[in-house]
Amino acid sequence: MSDYASGTTGTIYSLGIDISDIEKRVQEMHKVITDTSWLEPLDIIDQSTYAARSKPTIDKVVEDILSNVESDRGYRGEYRRKWNYF
Repeated sequence: MSDYASGTTGTIYSLGIDISDIEKRVQEMHKVITDTSWLEPLDIIDQSTYAARSKPTIDKVVEDILSNVESDRGYRGEYRRKWNYF
């Protein structure tokens, strides 16, 4: 911070997140998203309708997450992925 004068202000526009096992996290998110236990009180028609209408949305969310991830190697050679979603 010595490159900047005291009292200098700034704004952070983005934040990098290093997720070590993106596939595992996506699986966890998918499990939460597809949890339909709250549908049990509904009749079979409503359950089927929800399943049919939600599947494309869930698939799109997972695809968007995975398509906005970049892989690289860290300075120690470890495998890393960058998520460039925003």
